Order: sequence, then C-alpha cells, then structure tokens
Amino acid sequence: MATKYLSAARIKHLELIQTVISRMAHNSFLIKGWSISISTALFALAAKDGSARFPLIAVITIIALWYLDAFYLRQEKIFRNFYNKVLSSKDNSIELFSLDVRDFTADVKSVLKIMVAECNLVFHGVIFILSLIIFIFLYGPSCFL
Repeated sequence: MATKYLSAARIKHLELIQTVISRMAHNSFLIKGWSISISTALFALAAKDGSARFPLIAVITIIALWYLDAFYLRQEKIFRNFYNKVLSSKDNSIELFSLDVRDFTADVKSVLKIMVAECNLVFHGVIFILSLIIFIFLYGPSCFL
C-alpha cells in the first residue's frame, strides 16, 4: 500500500510500532554483547583462579541471557506481524496507537523454539558448550557423578 493513501495518524501509529521493533532488536543485540562480555570475564577469572565456580556461573548466566535474547526476538517478530497488519488494514479494525498484540502471539514460535533456532543455537550454543568444557576441564569429569 502506498504511503500517500495512509492517514497521518496511521503513519504515526506505524512509526510508534517501528520504534518498538527497533527497541526489541537493539535489546537482542545488547544481550548478545553482554553474553560475550560476561562469559569472557568469567573464563578469565576461571583461568586465573582455577576455580570451577566461574564457568558454572557462566553456564547459568548464558542460559539466562540466551532465554532473554529469544524473548526479545519473539517480541520483535510479534510486533513485525502487528506492523504488517496495521499497514495492510484497509478499515479501522485496529485502534489507532494501540500496541495490543495479544492476537498476534499465537502466530509466532515459542521462546524455547526460538532459543533452538539455528542463529541462536550457533551463537549461544557455542558459548554454552565452551563454558561446559572449561567447567569439566577445571573440575574434572567427576563433577557429573
């Protein structure tokens, strides 16, 4: 649909939704940065002290940040679907300036499915496996017994 056929209020509504989408994408990017920073710091502490608690803390932190990243990616996808619906809506079925996306959540995969999606699995999975390897190296295989 061409922009010239959209009302000024509808355009502002789309801009509002786009701002939310951008914020979710930015949050996901920041989470990835924090994941690398925190795990690297904890690996350095583990190497310095030889303590197995730091890689274990890294594993727990990575899982939490992995979940948060998937959550933000899911929210971004929900709002993208909402944006497309507002853009393609010819009638006024969606209230202007509404950010109620409850009707769009069912169309998007769950957070856990997004966690194991290829892009997330490669990024967070590598850091997670590295943390486990360092934990096992420092504590020994007997840590699982």
